[in-house]
Amino acid sequence: MQPAPTEQPDQTAKQRRWLRQAVALFVFLIIAFLYHSFFTLSVVRGKSMEPTFHDGQVILVGKGGLLFGPLKHGDVVVFTRDGQLLVKRVVALPYETAPDGTRVPANHLYVVGDNLEVSEDSRTFGPIPLNSVIGKVLY
Repeated sequence: MQPAPTEQPDQTAKQRRWLRQAVALFVFLIIAFLYHSFFTLSVVRGKSMEPTFHDGQVILVGKGGLLFGPLKHGDVVVFTRDGQLLVKRVVALPYETAPDGTRVPANHLYVVGDNLEVSEDSRTFGPIPLNSVIGKVLY
């Protein structure tokens, strides 16, 4: 009886190394896809959210209501307005009345900065459309 042909140890090690690299690349691509789909980073500009967030601070933003839950009072959101990214706190939801008496229409939010003395927010430009919201700040 002839012994079964065996692979060279060097060839087996190369195959294992290639397999580990392929798996690592696959895992990296999955993580990158999930990160891009559900998270983004943003930078706070200005002093309107002090003392909570400071100018130049990097924040992690969760995209997607199903994963992070619906928006509620007190959430901090990132949204676009006139081509700029803004960071503000939600104080009134659709159909509610904000502290200044503004009635928030359907599919809108009323947002203000934490630093009320310097913040330009819904008190200035009115409620923001929900479709302008990128996501809520997670960290």
